[in-house]
Amino acid sequence: YAKDTEGRFIICNKAVAARMGVSDPNTVVGKSDFDFLPPELAAQFHANEQEIIQSGQSLLNHEEPLDQLSGGVRWNSATKVPLRDAQGNIIGIVGVGRDITERKRIEDALKKSEERYRKQFEEAIDAIFIADAETGILIDCNRSALELIGREKSELIGQHQRILHPPTEIEGEMSRTYRQHITGKEGQILETQVITRSGQIKDVAVKASIFEIEGQKVLQGLFRDVTERKRAEEALSKERNLLRTVIDNVPDKIYAKDTEGRFIICNKAMAERMGKSNPDELIGKSDFDFLPPELAAQFHANEQEIIQSGKAIINHEEPLDQLSGGVKWNSATKVPLRDEQGNIIGIVGV
Repeated sequence: YAKDTEGRFIICNKAVAARMGVSDPNTVVGKSDFDFLPPELAAQFHANEQEIIQSGQSLLNHEEPLDQLSGGVRWNSATKVPLRDAQGNIIGIVGVGRDITERKRIEDALKKSEERYRKQFEEAIDAIFIADAETGILIDCNRSALELIGREKSELIGQHQRILHPPTEIEGEMSRTYRQHITGKEGQILETQVITRSGQIKDVAVKASIFEIEGQKVLQGLFRDVTERKRAEEALSKERNLLRTVIDNVPDKIYAKDTEGRFIICNKAMAERMGKSNPDELIGKSDFDFLPPELAAQFHANEQEIIQSGKAIINHEEPLDQLSGGVKWNSATKVPLRDEQGNIIGIVGV
């Protein structure tokens, strides 16, 4: 289209006519935006074009609302330049507009998606680091990552991912797990260590994935602090070893059974009673696999009563066995074995 200095159309095509809600371009000629558009929008366009006429400066690819005639806002990419006569005097403007509503819709959806991702990224409980897959240079991280490492973001971005790990975890130019994530199966969870600014070492489990951001191949790693879990596992392992050492070196027979009478743990003394040298040979089996049927049935009935009643038996005298060729006697203490909710799941005997 072209307009004179008063903003009246002097020529336009069918697309402009359609924008104004008419079919014939001649209907638009001699009229202005004020004859077709909402007053506020027409005034905005008029002021915009008067500035071009006064300054002689073109407006290139300016994004502006197109109209509200169709019941919703549409967007236009407008280029407007001064219209001059043969002497170079400005006698109006020439405009070219392109409907960019769909592009704006896609951009808006992408922006909202990016905002949602950024919100989830920043609020994630796990620490997240993103590095250039080829160089290992850190390009982004979230708040949990800064808390894990005890550093500011400015200290990490632009640095090599080696800064996250103690020397013992570095192999060549990269950390051991970074190399494994780059060359190995995607999605695998690997355990490693990170080091804070103060030098504190923390155990972490890392799951990584490779993808592209604007043509750049990156590696995103989710770091979960497992320091306390590792300490708990080590403490539990020590306790188990201690317990195993104690029960295997006392002369008393110590064992636990499930509600069906099957052994779930026992010591060496108990294994020897059953004629075995290794306690593992009893696991999953019952007295019926080792003792005479009558004696095994007696013990089973005795233990089922404990399981049903929840009452312990203390220092109960019972025949031990006949495996050695003669009757021996045993002083037995048996108590209910309960789970964390207090449900009886077997018995413990000494």
